[in-house]
Amino acid sequence: MSRTKTFDRQAVLQAAMRVFWQKGYDTTSMQDLLDATGLSRSSLYEEFEDKAHLFEAATHCYFDMHGQLRVRALREATSVRGGLQAFFALQIAACLHPEDPPGCLLTNTATTLASHDGRIADLVRASTEGLRQEILALLRRGQAEGQLPAQANVEAMSHLVMSVSLGINVWARMHADRVALEAMAQGAVNAVCG
Repeated sequence: MSRTKTFDRQAVLQAAMRVFWQKGYDTTSMQDLLDATGLSRSSLYEEFEDKAHLFEAATHCYFDMHGQLRVRALREATSVRGGLQAFFALQIAACLHPEDPPGCLLTNTATTLASHDGRIADLVRASTEGLRQEILALLRRGQAEGQLPAQANVEAMSHLVMSVSLGINVWARMHADRVALEAMAQGAVNAVCG
């Protein structure tokens, strides 16, 4: 006979997400996760199997809370400039939100991840590449509409925007300096849009 859940799964995922975000995947211990979530070891393993599965679920929670807004801004943009400005404004707001750790869960994880954990590295790479593809789609639309020159290398531009985005995440973790983050973002927008 299975036991009835006595916890709020979303609250557990948000608590775990913040621990992973603050400490990174490798340095987060099971005890850290138990302390943050309030779950017993048996409940945590019964619900999530292991730390890697909990991290995966926490990254989905992170995307639902933060990533979806940025993707929507890119998809619904009526101009490349407007889409990139909205994307970066949402990113900077998330990076500096006072109730969350600084930076980005995925970037913080990527910068602290040991190379031996291929599954988590693959998850971080796939998430980052998915976001870059959304940026590329905006740039291609803009190019087709004449907002960017026909000869512009939008593939390279998407890598530039993604690199600046990752840099903003790292900079926000080191320095909570909104002016500097906004200048980095504007530099990327200007490099792409002229």
